[in-house]
Amino acid sequence: MSNNSTTKKPGVNFMRFCTINFFAFLPVSIAGSLAINFIGLTLSFVLGGVLIIVLYIFIARILLKSSLKLGSVKLIGKSKLGVSVYEIDDQIANALAVGFWKYFGYIIVSTGLIGLLNELEFSEIINHEDNHIRQMHNLTLMMPGILSIFVVFSIVSIALYTLIIFVFAYVTIISIGLILSLTLLRNIETLADSTSNPAALSSALMKMDEHNRTLRKVKNRATGSHWRLFSTHPRSSERPKKPSKIKHVSVAGMYVSFLVIIGVAVRVIINSEFNSFLLVFTISLIIIVTILGSGFVVIEYLFIYNLMGVLSKRFGVKSFDSINALNGTIALFIVSAIPTIAGMTNLVIMYVFVFSSIVVAVIVTAIGTEPFKKGILASALAWFVSSGIIIIASLLLIQINLLGA
Repeated sequence: MSNNSTTKKPGVNFMRFCTINFFAFLPVSIAGSLAINFIGLTLSFVLGGVLIIVLYIFIARILLKSSLKLGSVKLIGKSKLGVSVYEIDDQIANALAVGFWKYFGYIIVSTGLIGLLNELEFSEIINHEDNHIRQMHNLTLMMPGILSIFVVFSIVSIALYTLIIFVFAYVTIISIGLILSLTLLRNIETLADSTSNPAALSSALMKMDEHNRTLRKVKNRATGSHWRLFSTHPRSSERPKKPSKIKHVSVAGMYVSFLVIIGVAVRVIINSEFNSFLLVFTISLIIIVTILGSGFVVIEYLFIYNLMGVLSKRFGVKSFDSINALNGTIALFIVSAIPTIAGMTNLVIMYVFVFSSIVVAVIVTAIGTEPFKKGILASALAWFVSSGIIIIASLLLIQINLLGA
């Protein structure tokens, strides 16, 4: 392995690898947003989203191959999931799961981590990264991330001609969106902490925290008490703790609902005579819809999870994981929310997106089941029943509204 990195500050190589992996797709997001004027907002959402995911997989592989050729990383083995584990030359103690699903992912660990932990502790850190890939956390984060990037570019550009609306839209999106996305990140870390040996994982995390603080000679803001709201990870002293899928899906639902209602709210303000009452009404609407939307996503997840449990037994499906039902539920609401965020009124396009969201949810929910064909069948039936209930409930609400009128 090349020793060039030993002259660099601790964390430089590792952070450079992370940055290229996770932020190289930003130009695609910007290009997709600029394409709004040429191909329309809805189509730019779809094309931009697909491009970002494809580009992420492509860049991850290109970066790995080039790093192997340069000698800055080397293969050291396989994880329990069958994911390739590579070592990167860096004194910082850290690990990174790249990609989603074992066929599109790999794990990077630093030399500092390998030299710091004993065999059992190191195994638990690899299991943690395995969980990130098995549970498709990078995809879960990318999907709402793609929406938020496009919302920032599209909604803010719409409000540019009125300063007060521009400030309202920008501050609301950045502040609330940032807090919700970071909460989502912390929940994902907790979900990945699922372990058969909590003591070993806790010991590893505490060693890493202390080692990295000593190297940097500063308090670690990622887990410091004063920065908890803006941290990306839970405190090492509190990990691992029992993961809550309900909390995770609740935050994800809140995030998606927030993005939907902020798009609607800005259009309401633009198309109405602006006054203080409208501003108060809009803020109240954002809060109410965000909370109610979160609750609805939780109910949908619980329904699908329990129904899939029953159908899995009925069809003889093995290896069904509740995390897939969670990811399927999040995917359903993200894809079906695109027309609303884009301000589309064409019913045909909205129906196409709703149908597409169900297809995506079916596939994501069935991933990892054995046999896969029966898993797809069970998932399709579960989402078909769920969709039927949602349609019936919507029709009843419409009739009640007509009677009230």
